[in-house]
Amino acid sequence: MKLDRIAFYGRTLDEYQRIYDLTDEALKTKRILDVAAGSASFAAEVTARGGKVVAVDPYYAHDAETLTRECRADIDRIVEAFAVSAHKFDFSFYGDLESRVAYAHRALATFAADFDAGKEEGRYVAASLPTLPFADASFDLALVGHFLSTYGPRLGAPFVEAALRECLRVADEVLVYPLLTLAGTPYGPLPAILDRLAADGSGHRFEPTAFAFQRGADSRLHLSKGAL
Repeated sequence: MKLDRIAFYGRTLDEYQRIYDLTDEALKTKRILDVAAGSASFAAEVTARGGKVVAVDPYYAHDAETLTRECRADIDRIVEAFAVSAHKFDFSFYGDLESRVAYAHRALATFAADFDAGKEEGRYVAASLPTLPFADASFDLALVGHFLSTYGPRLGAPFVEAALRECLRVADEVLVYPLLTLAGTPYGPLPAILDRLAADGSGHRFEPTAFAFQRGADSRLHLSKGAL
């Protein structure tokens, strides 16, 4: 699967809960940062439940109309990529490709409806890794989905390491998923990066996830400021 740039699209709360094993209690009580969130409806849905989520993405510098247009185009491009790489994906959660696309459009619709009010209230912040505009330990949990490992070969190992360090600066714990590149292979520099983070006192472990849309992407990385 190949994309010529970092895609702008997102997932729903249901998908987030399955990927990150987020309980209803965690959603109510934890301060959560959604990193490189794209058009995910996660922040909107959790906020509607009374939780606290801040989503950050450089695309949020644009208006809702532009974001909607860009997301729809990226969804179309991703569908085309699926067509030639279907064997690399497991559609059992969604049922089929049409349902997978429906999830993406549902996330977009909820996100777009919430964006203007959410941006004014500080729920959507235009910023990008490896530098985030938040104070140390501003969040209990940071979620990083479909960015660092997925685009790691393009971003470069120094960027990925700096990004993970920045996430650990602003959040007590960090969950990263998936851990595969777009080619479906493990992100090679990750073990060395984790060794350097551990040498500086950070803890990590790999946790199973039942959500594995990309075949082989059945685990997530759990980072913490201290030992786990």
